[in-house]
Amino acid sequence: MTRPFLPVVGGRERMLRQHLEYLVHRFDAVKVICFKGRSESVEPERYRREFPTVEFEFTDYPGLLDVLRGIPALGVSAPLQCLAFFGRQKSRWVAARVHEFGPDVVVVDMLRLWSYARQLVMTRVLDIDDLLSLRYQRQLSSGASDVLGTFKERLPAVAGWAATVFATRLLAMESKRLARLEQDVTDSAASVLFVSGLEAQRHRASSGAMNLYSAPPMSADVNDARRPPVNRGDGSLRLAFLGNLKAPQNLQALRYVVQTLVPVLDDAGIDYELDVIGSIDPKVAEELSHPSVTFHGFVDDLSDALRDTDLHLAPILSGSGVKTKIVDAFAFGVPTLTTSLGLEGLEVEGRDVALVFDTPEHFLALVQAVSADPEVLQNVASNASAYVAEQHSREVVFARYAEAYDRAGI
Repeated sequence: MTRPFLPVVGGRERMLRQHLEYLVHRFDAVKVICFKGRSESVEPERYRREFPTVEFEFTDYPGLLDVLRGIPALGVSAPLQCLAFFGRQKSRWVAARVHEFGPDVVVVDMLRLWSYARQLVMTRVLDIDDLLSLRYQRQLSSGASDVLGTFKERLPAVAGWAATVFATRLLAMESKRLARLEQDVTDSAASVLFVSGLEAQRHRASSGAMNLYSAPPMSADVNDARRPPVNRGDGSLRLAFLGNLKAPQNLQALRYVVQTLVPVLDDAGIDYELDVIGSIDPKVAEELSHPSVTFHGFVDDLSDALRDTDLHLAPILSGSGVKTKIVDAFAFGVPTLTTSLGLEGLEVEGRDVALVFDTPEHFLALVQAVSADPEVLQNVASNASAYVAEQHSREVVFARYAEAYDRAGI
């Protein structure tokens, strides 16, 4: 695994946790080798409590000297993130741990760790997440230039500085390198798993590979959750924004909300409160401060945080894959306002599950319309809840994983 996944603070951590749940369900024994930053703290006991039958081993990402020694093995034309996280000595250590365990299959989290699996002569399944080459292209076209995202804290400060100074060039170069690797890796993996079925189809069309599958995020557990009330127009609108705000695409969306959509609401005289839920740098929270905006940080209980929410704002401007925060809002019955890109990867064609806007003017028109006719929100929320119950249940998601592992012959 590329990172610790407890507590679950973002979409990738969520996907790692659910994939591990499936592995425990399918296999007799599971070992996890989890990479982390050198200064990153982990509570091993928490992992053992949640997964008592799994053997966990946490290891630091390789140091600079080990990374430099590993470059000849990958070649200087490899994606920068693969070069940055691959060490020659660390690779030998990983290989020794894997052979000692003697697995029937090795599952690899994302392309940046594929370098460690190339040397292993055994069945390999790649959980690719999404097409990073596409994500970086969209970041460039939308003006978001954060290269490292949530991994910035796991690398030396000099790497973060270089990535910031040369962000645009690095994103363009990395997108091209990753596109080549995305094409090549399908030949050596038994199965490749995407979050988005649409991206699996796209990659199948471009590569001709038939070993591509998808498993979407499972919907949140809402057994004890009360659907939030819909505002009846007799008080302020309660809005919510969800997401790990150390991820560049989420931070980009929040800036758009606070700097573009919030002034539209203010100018129209709409009474509202906006709750921002998710891990955030205190400096960013200070920069985006507004009298009607409250930053709650990471919360353990999303159902409680959304209990009084009228509208979930999810203006997706870049990124790829499936947006887990939108799936969660659907599951909790919270009506969602999103951009066209927000529904990408969800099998919702022809279903009225969200309110979609792509301009500030359209956003304001939708807010005014649903404030005047709250039944629209109730219908949308009901449709969205029904959709996730059909397409994002545990049974459906596990069946998707099963297809990939059956294909690998395990």
